Amino acid sequence: MRGVPIETQQRRPKLTRADAIELLSPAIARQFTPDDVVTLLRRVESETESDERQLSAAQTDLIFEHRVLPLVPSEWILGGGHDRLELDRQAAIDQLDLTALLVETLATLMGENIEARVLKGMASNELDYRSGLMRQSSDVDLLLQPDSLHTATELLMSDGFEPLGSVTSPTRAWKGAVLCATTGLQVDLHSRLSVLSDPPSEILFADADLMPRTGGLALNTVDRLLHAASHFVLTAPGSRRLTGLADITAIRFRHGLDVSAAQGRAAQLGLEWSAGLGLSIEAAILGRDPSEFEMWASPSRLEGLAYARGDRRLLFEHVLKVHRRKGLRTKLAYLGYTLAPSRIEADVRGSRRNYYLKALPSRRQSPR
Repeated sequence: MRGVPIETQQRRPKLTRADAIELLSPAIARQFTPDDVVTLLRRVESETESDERQLSAAQTDLIFEHRVLPLVPSEWILGGGHDRLELDRQAAIDQLDLTALLVETLATLMGENIEARVLKGMASNELDYRSGLMRQSSDVDLLLQPDSLHTATELLMSDGFEPLGSVTSPTRAWKGAVLCATTGLQVDLHSRLSVLSDPPSEILFADADLMPRTGGLALNTVDRLLHAASHFVLTAPGSRRLTGLADITAIRFRHGLDVSAAQGRAAQLGLEWSAGLGLSIEAAILGRDPSEFEMWASPSRLEGLAYARGDRRLLFEHVLKVHRRKGLRTKLAYLGYTLAPSRIEADVRGSRRNYYLKALPSRRQSPR
């Protein structure tokens, strides 16, 4: 009997709300009811009221881990005796610190005519949410053309940033770069939208949305939605956050969605199966009809094993990433980086959270 090729397309499964929440996070599925998850996501749209309730310590930890404190109704009492007002104040200060870092970083890059697009939380926080303090972020994410990544890295290092890991070389731009400012805050430079996508073409930089508060340029609305949905799915299962779904909800609520146009754009960007799955998950949880995404491409067998599940399958992730690299030399380089990283890279990948928290002022460490 012939084996099934690893890139064979699989039928997209019909998702129930329980299935979708399990794909979001098995921990969330255990600790919160489906109605709780809906309440948090609906807060993106309006200040909905809720019954007073006491969250357990485990539930409170998940609120911090998923960075959704601004979405928690004021009627919910956090476990562990945390002062909600103080936590909200500190979250606002941290967001303002990141905004200042974004402005400074963009000014440095623009001074050398390096074009960048602001990604993820910092872009959605300004352009998609009802309030500029509703979306918590932990770092600044920027998309650059691969041929400018090395120059941008060296430029920021000359401005006082420290690399977390080995410095990106011009021939290994697919790795991106992670830099730490003197304040302890982090800037991630990306050379592609996802670990499985091709480097950005001119179409991603041809159209942009202006961020009026910071002066930055973000992906256009459709591309922001597709990136949010795809990034949510391609985040390692077990590491997905509610903020990823909240970004989808915020963009859909504020700007709407032309499903047909979005599908064509997703196919053009190589994000069709991952963005379609992310949009289906959000739709299933909020009671929308996920069947509108049934005609979108489904994950291949290997993609499904690696990402279309709630628990993490690290081996399948690595096989898929190596498989998608183009050219034997690049495949071998990626395989070496994945399976036998340098000591510095291993330290960063294995202990990035500890490194990051150690670098931060004590006030920014997640409350426990």
